[in-house]
Amino acid sequence: MRKRGNSLEKVDTQYRLITVVLLSYRSEYLMDAVASVLEQTYPRIQLILADDGSENFDAAGIERFVQRNQNGNIESFRLIHAAVNVGTVANYNRALRIAEGDYIYPLAADDVYLSRNTLKRWTAYFVKHDVPVMCAYCTNYDPALRKAKGRWPRPDHARLLMSGAWKEIYRAMEVQKLLPGCTMARTRRSLETLGYFDEHYRLLEDYPFMMRILRQETPVGFWPHSAVKRRCGGVSDSRAPHPQLVADMERFYAHELFPHSENPERLLEALHAVEQRRQAAQRVEQQWCEGDLWQRVSICLKYPKWLLTRAYHWLIRI
Repeated sequence: MRKRGNSLEKVDTQYRLITVVLLSYRSEYLMDAVASVLEQTYPRIQLILADDGSENFDAAGIERFVQRNQNGNIESFRLIHAAVNVGTVANYNRALRIAEGDYIYPLAADDVYLSRNTLKRWTAYFVKHDVPVMCAYCTNYDPALRKAKGRWPRPDHARLLMSGAWKEIYRAMEVQKLLPGCTMARTRRSLETLGYFDEHYRLLEDYPFMMRILRQETPVGFWPHSAVKRRCGGVSDSRAPHPQLVADMERFYAHELFPHSENPERLLEALHAVEQRRQAAQRVEQQWCEGDLWQRVSICLKYPKWLLTRAYHWLIRI
């Protein structure tokens, strides 16, 4: 292994170069995310850390951490620290423009990969299926990454995604986001054929992009394993969404969703129904967390579908 500038060279020609784009902004868990990339068993990784204007950002400290802790798998490391915050979408695109790997994987600074072999297994599946976009499960966790809260997408949505029935997937995606953006990997070639993310949005990159490529009947793969431990909360927390994300969603509905809907009125009704079910589930969850034994028994009898969903998310942790 030789060191050349910020490049750490150890070339294994059996493996294609892949890129991990690590997006950060004021994250207290950034070093956990970096460490989860460094410990990957895949031998040829370009790591791009794109920070979107965090104050007091210790770029030199991060570079030292990468140099000291990488295990020979980091072929090159690029660190971008923006002077001004531009939002997730523009920050992501900025990193994509310098990506050199054949396959590009996202990682939010609050998240970590599920295991040391995640990128090795995910890439093997990606290469085998030869699609421009490859998604996977993520497992939601509490902020300490100790308690698993469930896997996304849910089983019926995962089966639909694996079916390749793109019209049905699009119709389902009209009313509910089936795919987690934190596990939406792309080929570098897709940057030319499908383009970058739409910078009319500030925080919402994945949903508009996915709907656009589905309308183009672009094949999307699904690796049926969990790739990322995702910390719940942050700007995408449905219980307290970031105002800018709310604005992005309003733009998404107005410019990306309703203009292409076959029946806008029915779609609006479906969206309202999904939102009502989500709020109802949150209320039941709160009652469960605050209730005693007998109150929980009552909840089980009153809301059997909710109980089955909760049981599923508990079982997949085993």
